[in-house]
Parts: sequence; C-alpha cells; structure tokens
Amino acid sequence: MIKNNFFTNLIGVIFFFTSTTLTLICLFLYPGNKLIYLLFSLIFNLYLIYSIKKEAFFFDFFFSILLWLGFWFKFSIQMIFLKNRFPEGVGSFDFKSSSFDDVLMICIFSQLSLVILSYVIRNYVFNYSFVNFKTKNLPKLNHINNKKALIISLLFILCFTILYIFNHYFSIYQKGIHYEGNLNFIIYNLIVWLIKIGLPAIVSIIVYYSLLLDFKPYRVKSFYISILESFFSSISQISRAMIFNPFSILFGVYKLNQYKKNIYSQNDLKRMFFYLITFFLISLFVSSELRNKFYNLENKDNLDSNKMFEKKFTSHFSTIIRLAANRWVGIEGVMASYSLNEKSINFFLSSFKEKYSYSETFYETKVKKNEKVYKFDEVQNFYTKQDLKHIRIFTPGIIGFLLYSGSKVLVCLMISFIYIFCILLEFIIFKFSKNNLIFTSLMSNILAYHLIHFGYMPQNSYKVILGIFLGLIMIMTINKLFIKQ
Repeated sequence: MIKNNFFTNLIGVIFFFTSTTLTLICLFLYPGNKLIYLLFSLIFNLYLIYSIKKEAFFFDFFFSILLWLGFWFKFSIQMIFLKNRFPEGVGSFDFKSSSFDDVLMICIFSQLSLVILSYVIRNYVFNYSFVNFKTKNLPKLNHINNKKALIISLLFILCFTILYIFNHYFSIYQKGIHYEGNLNFIIYNLIVWLIKIGLPAIVSIIVYYSLLLDFKPYRVKSFYISILESFFSSISQISRAMIFNPFSILFGVYKLNQYKKNIYSQNDLKRMFFYLITFFLISLFVSSELRNKFYNLENKDNLDSNKMFEKKFTSHFSTIIRLAANRWVGIEGVMASYSLNEKSINFFLSSFKEKYSYSETFYETKVKKNEKVYKFDEVQNFYTKQDLKHIRIFTPGIIGFLLYSGSKVLVCLMISFIYIFCILLEFIIFKFSKNNLIFTSLMSNILAYHLIHFGYMPQNSYKVILGIFLGLIMIMTINKLFIKQ
C-alpha cells in the first residue's frame, strides 16, 4: 500500500464524518426499532469499507458506493432533512414503524448476501492479489512511438468532438428526450453504443497504452483526454453524470498504482483528481442550463444580465445540492415495491413484458400506481426548433425490482446469482483484456451503474451485456494490432 495516499485519506475523512454524523442524528428520528437502523447503517457502511481494499473487485467498489448512496445515505438524508417526504414517490407505502423495519431488513439481508459472497469468492476463488503484477512486466507496443501516440490522441479528440456536436445538435441520444429522427436502426444504436461504451473504452485503452511508452508526461495528459471526452459527452447528452466514467478510469489507475508502484506520483494522482472534480462541477452547471433550454424551462423574467446570471447560478447550485442528496436510486424503490399488494412471481415475470410508452412505465403505473403520470411534454430542440418529447423515467433499482416477486428469500437468492454473474463477467473482461485493470474498472462501473438503475424495460438488459462484450472484442482487436505477442 502506498503510504500517505491522498485518495485513501480523503475518502476516509469524508466517509467517517458523514456516516457518524448522519447515523447519530437519524438514530433519534427513526420511527422504528433503533437496533434495526443501527444494523442497517453498519452493514452498508462496512460493505463500502470492505470494497475499498486493495484486492477487492471493481464491481464491489462501484456497486457498494451506489448502494450506500441510494439506500443508507438517501434514507438518512430524507429522514433528517425532508421528514419522510421521499419526493420521488414510494407508491402506497404506509409509513408505519413496522413497515420501515421490514424495508430496512430486506435491504440488510440483500446487502449481507453480497458481503458474504464477496468474502467467499475473494478468499477462496479469486482476487487481484493472485495476479503477480509486481514481477510481470507491462507489455510492449508495436508500431507506436511518442509522436504517433500524440497524433492518434489528437485525432481521437477531433472524432469524439464531432460526434458529440452532431448528437447534441440533432438530439439523437439525450437524457429525458425521446428521439424523433429517422436515423437507420443500426446507425442509431451504433451512436448510442459509442457514447455509452465505445468511446469511453477507447479512452481507457489510451490511458493504459500511455503506461507502455517512455514518454512519462503523456501518462497524466492521457487521463485529461478521459475528462475531456466525458465532459463533452455529458454536455452532448445534457446529462449530469459526467463524473462516473473518468472516475472509474482514475480508480483503475489508482488500483494499478497500488500493484506497480511509482507509475504515477502522488502529485500526479492529486492533479488528476482535481481536474476531474473541476470539470465535473462545470459540467453540472452547463448541463443544467442546457436542460432548461431543451426542456423549455427558461426563466422569462426581464432582468439585466448580471442579475440574470446570479439568479441562474443560484438556481443551478440549489439544483445540484438537491441532486446530491436526493437523486440516487434505491430505498424508494424498495418502499414502493414493499407496499404493493400484487407482489408475486407472476407479477415479477410480467414486468419483463413492459412495452415502451414514454413516461408511463411499469414502475410508475403498476407499482407506484401513479394516476397522474405525464406521458410526455411537448418541447423543442433549442437549435433546430424540431418538436421533441420530454419524458421522465424513474426506476426501482435492482433490489426494489426483485421484490416484485413478493419473496424476501428470492430477493437474496437472485441478488446473489446476479452478483456471481457480474464478478464472473469482470474476471472475463480482466483476462481477455490482457490484465488491463483500467478497462476492467470502466466496464465494472458501467455494469454496477446499470444494476442500481435497474427496472425499466428489464428485458432490454441484454443490450448492456452485449455492449460490454462488443467493447471487449474491440479492445482485444486493438491489443492484437498494437501489443507485441
């Protein structure tokens, strides 16, 4: 372990202060059995700590963070600051003390299943410490020198910039916007795959290949390409989730640095982290402003430019604070599913027959029983003035979705099976990418992100798996061309 590690210390301080403070305050406000809430806090916080260890799986790390945010953090914040209002909706949940206890116990057993499986697999099957990174040299590159690497990087930046401008201008793949164009089915899906998986995967390869060159300054600069790609991607999609992909690449860099020390200095890692956070904050304000324009939410007040800027800044800042506390997926989905009387295996299976109907999703209409769902809002593309449909999609998350079955035992069994599948997929990605920790980290993050937002048209999940395997095939092909055998 690298001594005085910046990231470990930062995460440790923030984590300890946040978890301790929120737990103590929420403990007095929780309406149910205090011991159950304490156990709930203990399990979710311990899983997160356990997943940070050097030999931990990438999927463990990203999934534990998203579970921590969507369940323990969000529940505690709602209890303390919103007085149980849960603004995204919890269906017919009755808010009784016993109901709260039941919901937390479902979460506890689900999380406990993951912790036990992680421990067994990590100690008796496989973990990253089994791979001898220390003595095994990094592979050598064929046909690529420092000059060619810089040219390739500049061409790649030009290519993704053009694609993202094209996507943004024509609203092909944007958050909350139903595509109204007439692109060929294959071309449309290729663009979506490039945005979600293909281009980030290429970035991860550029960062990894930078380690194989003698030109050390390029190592840090290659990560800046990751930040730039994700920044333009988030603006193109009017998305506020810019941080996830470059953070997963940075975590892969950090993990590799643990096994092969001195690849990056502490100052390098600090600088990379600083620029990531800076661009992320900028992207939040830019994307929020673009959403106002695309969703026709522009303020029409006649204010001078200075006052208008101040008002917009204050509005976007308050939105960001609200998102940080409330926009995570998890606990509300379990509460809504728990309140459902129709829970059964047949109901669970019927969710796989969901048909696309804009905002009228299975979760909103059948689970939350929301009778006031707006199918879509008529909006216009800010640039082309093309008519668009603005939709709102909420999901229960994987645990809430599995609770459709009505069986707590089945929830634990199915989440265990899904976990084993995800770890197996991570292992396959790691091996077939020639032990590329950076690419493996990125793909594991994409998988964890999909699971935490699971529940909307679940039968389409094969597209994510297929997309990951296409990314792996692409990386294997690139390795075949450029890495000496």
